[in-house]
Amino acid sequence: MKKVIIFFSFIALFFCGVFLSSCSSEEDAPKVNLPSELSKITVKDANLKDEPKLIIDPTINLLQNVYSVIHNGEGGLIEQTDRLEVKTDTYQSINNSEYKILTSAWGDKKSLNILTMQSNSMPDGLYGQLLGKKVGTIFISFTGSQNANSGQMANYIMVNKIVGKQKGYNTAEGEEVNVDKSKPSASLAANGAFELILPEQYKRENYTPKKLDSYYLIKGNGAKIQSNDTVSVKYTGWLTNGTQFDAKIDSPFVASLKGSVIKGWTEGLKDKTIGSRVMLVVPPSLGYGNVAIGQIPPNSTLIFCIDILGVN
Repeated sequence: MKKVIIFFSFIALFFCGVFLSSCSSEEDAPKVNLPSELSKITVKDANLKDEPKLIIDPTINLLQNVYSVIHNGEGGLIEQTDRLEVKTDTYQSINNSEYKILTSAWGDKKSLNILTMQSNSMPDGLYGQLLGKKVGTIFISFTGSQNANSGQMANYIMVNKIVGKQKGYNTAEGEEVNVDKSKPSASLAANGAFELILPEQYKRENYTPKKLDSYYLIKGNGAKIQSNDTVSVKYTGWLTNGTQFDAKIDSPFVASLKGSVIKGWTEGLKDKTIGSRVMLVVPPSLGYGNVAIGQIPPNSTLIFCIDILGVN
């Protein structure tokens, strides 16, 4: 649950904002680059965990904002819901005569992005290209922009190498926990939505717990969440009268626990394990306090069911 819900995930920002003008609908057939153009990129030193070295023919003419695999890896198999660890180099055209690295994720300031293998949250066509490939695979995207001062066009090729993977979750997996029936719980409907099971005592007007209540419905076997982690989750939020005010269940939602969410999330998810389903009952002091936010009245107690899918 965000502070007025403003977050940018690697997938949304990297794939749908910065390098793509828009994300295609599922009905659109994915565009592909011609093999003759892709062959103008020569991959050198493509060892599993090393930075790839590329030689790029400056006459290359790729389709913009289309992702293409240019090298197949030899590591672990990429499967559905895997969380892929990706490092990116950006090559820029120089005076239309050569390409040089503009930014790199392989230097002293290492940068690792996480890409979740889900067709509804990836650029058009990329999911199909990566599924069944292996760690070490390299894929590219091409874009261009005009220099405001000189008017010259500069072309950019984003070189993305999959350097590892983590077990991914589409929903919580683990040991079911018996919850006291006096506490809120939730069931999973056939459409993947959470359905709240709310004891009568919580339905009282202005019900306010004395403190945060955080507990497992399903305890996963993954690593523990830290208070400064950026987590990937699915969740639904309700008021104590049973009114749903928010839900993110169709695709993973990425949230930083360090200052970008309500305190109830930061405190309630800390030390919980990846793969878990967690219930949070958040008092107003750890939610939005006396401020009204959308459908949430002032001084509201908030109830959340959250599946922890991973850490970015």
